[in-house]
Amino acid sequence: MHQSLTMVHRSQAKRNNLTIAAGSTVEFDLVPNQDGVLPTEHPHDLPALLSVAAFTAENMTDRVLRRYLTFYSITPPQGRALERRQLQINALKREIGCTIS
Repeated sequence: MHQSLTMVHRSQAKRNNLTIAAGSTVEFDLVPNQDGVLPTEHPHDLPALLSVAAFTAENMTDRVLRRYLTFYSITPPQGRALERRQLQINALKREIGCTIS
């Protein structure tokens, strides 16, 4: 039962985020991981991804990006060094339902 509620919450948050666009007037919903845990909760304490501004280089450090990929169990996409970070950010955006490049 808990697992199915978690999946419903995840899919609802992602669906809401798909309709929000850039999150500039309405913030993105926080998307829980497969265990139903929110990224902002202890012990993860990750910064909230509430808009596309959260994905800028100054807000999304390499360390935070790695922690988010681990949190959502995303296998980091590989590629040339110059493209790898953007591929990883795009994978994270897809995970939370953000469609803005």
